[in-house]
Amino acid sequence: MPLEGHVFYDVDGTDRITERGSDGLSYTSCDETEARLESLHADLAERFGIQAGDLFWESKDPNREQRNANALPSGAPSASRKQG
Repeated sequence: MPLEGHVFYDVDGTDRITERGSDGLSYTSCDETEARLESLHADLAERFGIQAGDLFWESKDPNREQRNANALPSGAPSASRKQG
């Protein structure tokens, strides 16, 4: 039986930056955190067929293009994760 609903992530935001959008308002982004969550979503889809929606957070710029959201940054701890 399919399940639907929201999933909330609690992240520490250590890579959080504030930028001014093209509309002049201030928005926040966390490129590394976003990339890690997108990678998790891709893994869930591949391994379990779970389809996650787009990431959303308070003060996300709706016009901002994702930067490298499909690839983890180099030097990330993911290299030490066990393959399973």
